[in-house]
Amino acid sequence: MLLYKYCNPEGINLLKNCNLKVTSPDKFNDPFEFLADVSYPNEQTLLTIHDTRLSLKHTLSQFYGVTSLSYNRDNITMWSHYANGHKGIAIGLETDEIGSTEKGNKVEVFKVKYTQKRVSVYFDTNMKPIFNDNMTDLLLTKSNIWSHEDEYRLLFKSKLLNVEKDGYSYQQINPFGIKVVILGAEVENKLIDDVIKVLSVEEFKHVKLFHSHLDYHEFKLMMLDYSEKLEKFRENEPGH
Repeated sequence: MLLYKYCNPEGINLLKNCNLKVTSPDKFNDPFEFLADVSYPNEQTLLTIHDTRLSLKHTLSQFYGVTSLSYNRDNITMWSHYANGHKGIAIGLETDEIGSTEKGNKVEVFKVKYTQKRVSVYFDTNMKPIFNDNMTDLLLTKSNIWSHEDEYRLLFKSKLLNVEKDGYSYQQINPFGIKVVILGAEVENKLIDDVIKVLSVEEFKHVKLFHSHLDYHEFKLMMLDYSEKLEKFRENEPGH
């Protein structure tokens, strides 16, 4: 499945290093993320309920890391929010081809479910959680207000990830799994040149390059094919 990662201008490092940023549930910005609807056999204080939710969220972080992708490549809101006001890039990844890591951390792809109800977790008399749904549903459920993102998530096992100095993990991927790069409508010329240079190498010869532009008549984006421009650059590069 071809899915897109919206990035700010620093997203070019994904291309340079062939790795994906993996985020722990503890580090997501949305405070609603990964918090369950918890219930008990007897009445509990709001503080206890809140602490339990946070504890479950922390437990998830010990088991999983998450990378968020989208099925859509031309969502105006996402270009604004996740690609620095259309100044970044979107990278199309074929999830069946980005591969497992050398540590055997298999790439698993899941579609996010949008709903108004939180995932339910019931605690028995011994305060042990009983999930009415699968535990991973906490990782894959979001409010309906985010449905425009058409999000898919890659889940990785935390024990097979190395945390870097910035507090995040980076998952190596097969460069052949990178299929498309889209330049934002407000991208700076330097980033255009840098992306073209990165994509000029042999391992990226299969990658298609597009430049998004604002449509003249409607509130939507046009995708201009820059693959020919990229190919001309490759031909003029020393060694070609």
